[in-house]
Amino acid sequence: MSRETPELAASGIGGRVELHRDEVRIVRDGVLGVLADTLWLGNGSIEKRVPLADVTAMEIVRPMLLPSFFRVSYAGSPPQTGHYLTDALAENALIMNLFDHRAFYELQDRVLAARRGSVQSDADASPGAAAEA
Repeated sequence: MSRETPELAASGIGGRVELHRDEVRIVRDGVLGVLADTLWLGNGSIEKRVPLADVTAMEIVRPMLLPSFFRVSYAGSPPQTGHYLTDALAENALIMNLFDHRAFYELQDRVLAARRGSVQSDADASPGAAAEA
């Protein structure tokens, strides 16, 4: 497990989502993770690393009565099932805290901006882009 300091961390119930220079980390630890493992409800205590280049979407799922959760999609990520517990406890999701979601929105914005920048720099580096300029 790396001890490098994240650029941004958004804390939720039972864990956090961290943004590092080249990856997003979902770290679920604490009492909720142990409880989920004990009751076989899903992936409880985990650390999932997803390279920024592989992130295809980041979404905040907001059910009507239950706590919202943050979901990171990438190639090979678990599909959404429509069942709250299955989706919220999947390896690519984290249940958000009950009231303050600002850090999650900021993390989502930063990752999308970084992805836009990498797509733009890839387009600039392509042979067709040099011919057009």
